[in-house]
Amino acid sequence: MSMSTSVPPAPATTSRETAALGLLIVATLAALVCVPRASWASSPFDPCHLAVVGALAAVATLAVTARLGDRAVPVERGLSAIFLAAMPLVYVGSALLSPAQPAGAPWPWTELAAVPLYGALAALGLRRWPWLLPVGIALHGVGWDLWHYGRGACVPDWYAAGCLVLDVAIALYLGARLPRWRRAWNAER
Repeated sequence: MSMSTSVPPAPATTSRETAALGLLIVATLAALVCVPRASWASSPFDPCHLAVVGALAAVATLAVTARLGDRAVPVERGLSAIFLAAMPLVYVGSALLSPAQPAGAPWPWTELAAVPLYGALAALGLRRWPWLLPVGIALHGVGWDLWHYGRGACVPDWYAAGCLVLDVAIALYLGARLPRWRRAWNAER
């Protein structure tokens, strides 16, 4: 009878992952509360509203994948890459739909410049360096969203603030999942 030295499966979540997921859920609810009700009635298909719905779906998916453990890593990484690559599209769409831009507003050229930047971070994070996904998402919040807040540019302040909060919370959660991602990445090789 031979002794097997197989490694037991990792638990579905660690305490750090659980705490980060709890923070993500609280941040999601806080960001959602900041969306003015009247804005939904005036333009439910506005890019900012579509992004809110997409973010809710992304957070719900991350909550499910958290329970699935290592087998959910490819789904999480793919979802995170899509989320990161899509974030600047909300700003581009909002800029294109804004009837008038205030003086000095960073109209589409600045918004368009973010598309290849965040797209490259997403592609590199998916294919080569997974840590770029949470870093890119955090950078979007701390850099892009914060920079847009209070400028009266293409997105309303409620969106920039909510996106900042949610981006940082998602980045923290994905950062907590990185050890699991590394294990799965090494197992693939």
